[in-house]
Amino acid sequence: PTDAAFVAVPTATLNALLADPNGLLTDVLLHHVVGSTAFSSDLTNGQAVPTLFGDNVIVTIAGGVVSIDNATVTVADIEATNGVVHVIDAVLVPATLGLDNINNSTIGVYPNPVSDVLRFNLGQNSTNATYQVFNQTGSLVLSGQFNSNASTLSVEDLQSGLYTVSVLENNKMTSVRFVKN
Repeated sequence: PTDAAFVAVPTATLNALLADPNGLLTDVLLHHVVGSTAFSSDLTNGQAVPTLFGDNVIVTIAGGVVSIDNATVTVADIEATNGVVHVIDAVLVPATLGLDNINNSTIGVYPNPVSDVLRFNLGQNSTNATYQVFNQTGSLVLSGQFNSNASTLSVEDLQSGLYTVSVLENNKMTSVRFVKN
């Protein structure tokens, strides 16, 4: 994960990880490592890759964008003497550790990848939440306001690629990435 990925980890979660360097922190780090060399050309969409933690991460390839679980690969195939490194933009946490929402997301976005309509599961009592959609260069491409807890957004006019949607609900900003087919 990038430095920014670790900065995005909620303080309470980061403190819990650092307080248990031989337990929780080790488990999270082992969840980022596989026991074999895998170049990006070796990966397939939907592939389950076993980690040294003992569970799997899932590869998603859509629109030329590779994701590992909830993280986007930002730099691929960095060769090292003991393997290959892929830089990701989020910290991956095994669900079995019970560290809910390490990336502090309070909204659900589906389907992802999307071709026409992006659906949101907003938090309870989220009325009049606002959204902004940014392309890969950081330019604002869409913005508006939701009026209910189960809201939709038409993205059919967007070009294929990776986007970030930021939602402001109940005075809390949450950002989620999605791929437009």
